[in-house]
Amino acid sequence: MTLMAPLWGESHYVIRPKREDIMDVESWLCTIAQAEDDLGPYLNLWIDDPSLSASFALSALLLSGRDIDSGKSNRNAFWSDREVQYVQVRTWAGSAHVVQRLQVARAETDDPKSADEFDAALGILSSGVGEPALYN
Repeated sequence: MTLMAPLWGESHYVIRPKREDIMDVESWLCTIAQAEDDLGPYLNLWIDDPSLSASFALSALLLSGRDIDSGKSNRNAFWSDREVQYVQVRTWAGSAHVVQRLQVARAETDDPKSADEFDAALGILSSGVGEPALYN
C-alpha cells in the first residue's frame, strides 16, 4: 500500500453515503486501481472494518453496479485498462466474507430502510444472474 491508503480510509469510513453519492465507493476503488496493481490490501482493510458505515459502503458498491430501473451496467469506464484489478474487486465482492458482513449488518439494523438496502445487496449476490457482484 502506498499513499493511497489514507484516501481509501476516508472513502468508506464516512457516515452512510447519500443515494446520489452511491458511486463514490467504486470511484475510489477505480482511482486506487490506476495507481496500484494489487487492491487486496485495501479490500482487506475494508472487510476487516466492523463499522456500519463500511457495511453500507459494501451495499452501495453492489447496488451501484446495476441500474435497477433499466437493468444496464454502470461500469466505470476507467476500469477498461485495469481488467485484472476489476476482476479482483468482482471476485472479492462476491466472496463469503462480503456476504457474511452484509448478513451481520442486516441482522444488527433496526431501521427498515437500512434493512431493505442490505436485503437488496444480498439479493444481487444471490441472484444467480451473471457474476455474483458488480457488473455483468
